[in-house]
Amino acid sequence: MGKVDIIQSVSNDAEENVKEYFPRISKKKLKVIHNGVDIETFYGKNNEYQRKALRIELNLDRQYYIYGYLGRFMPEKGFTNLIDAVEILAEDQLIIGKIKILVVNDGAYIREYKAIIERKKLSKYFIFHGFIPDIRRILEGIDALVIPSLWEAYGLLAAEALLVSCPVIASECMGLREVARDTPAIMFKTADAQSLANAMRFYIDNIAEIRAKTESYLPTARERYDSRKTAAQLDTLFDEMMKRRGRR
Repeated sequence: MGKVDIIQSVSNDAEENVKEYFPRISKKKLKVIHNGVDIETFYGKNNEYQRKALRIELNLDRQYYIYGYLGRFMPEKGFTNLIDAVEILAEDQLIIGKIKILVVNDGAYIREYKAIIERKKLSKYFIFHGFIPDIRRILEGIDALVIPSLWEAYGLLAAEALLVSCPVIASECMGLREVARDTPAIMFKTADAQSLANAMRFYIDNIAEIRAKTESYLPTARERYDSRKTAAQLDTLFDEMMKRRGRR
């Protein structure tokens, strides 16, 4: 790592992680260029029509609020914290009869996580959809996206959700907090099931206000997460590195 010309990180949190593990690397070699989304192809809107269509597809009544989980089944994605949060909510009869967790992915530790859900007798609250290459349709149809990650380099999924005006409930973990900061996202303490359960309950109690704020944020999201800005910065960085090489 010490021999490379530049270390480009996708977030300030990721760069701090590099500094922690490689403290002797010169700060002059470090550069942050945030990740981005192709906003022209990743475009849609989370509204009542899409939510109704998803309920029809899943054969769910209108009474349910659908929380989506679209992460990988790996420990760092915090899925077990979501399971524990649902277990906490299961004790609240006013809430639990209204929620479903739509899980969109496959592979990795899915069998182990399904076993935990079954052992806790929570299977009726989870719907396992399997992997979908294009998640826009899901983000347009769910009520809110839950991201319980323990750490991220850059929480790209949160940016994608905000680009279709999908409300986000996200942990305060490194990388993800940087994407969700100064947005309408509901934040909760990392690896804290009670805090996540409170955030999920808060969404239901304030759903109209949160949806309105998320929709109003869309123009800012399109400006903030536009990958064309990232591409331009990378272009400049490559040019600078080529010129630097040419002077040696």
